[in-house]
Amino acid sequence: MPADADAESPAKAPNLTRREHEVLSLVALGWTNCEVAGRLAISARTVEKHLEHVYAKLGVSGRFGAMQQVAERTLVRAPTYL
Repeated sequence: MPADADAESPAKAPNLTRREHEVLSLVALGWTNCEVAGRLAISARTVEKHLEHVYAKLGVSGRFGAMQQVAERTLVRAPTYL
């Protein structure tokens, strides 16, 4: 077994919650925090907190870094509920 076999594969998402994944999916489509909040019936501040958790789990400092990770890892697919 290779030494890095336990490392996260590029296509495998970090341990995101269902809601974090939903928020990230919509942000990846170019939605603003307010648009995401309206779609998910949560506050914009709650969207910000979910994104903070996503950024920490991805090891990035913001939206741009998260989108780079999405592109590199194929972390999200278009939500089916749109």
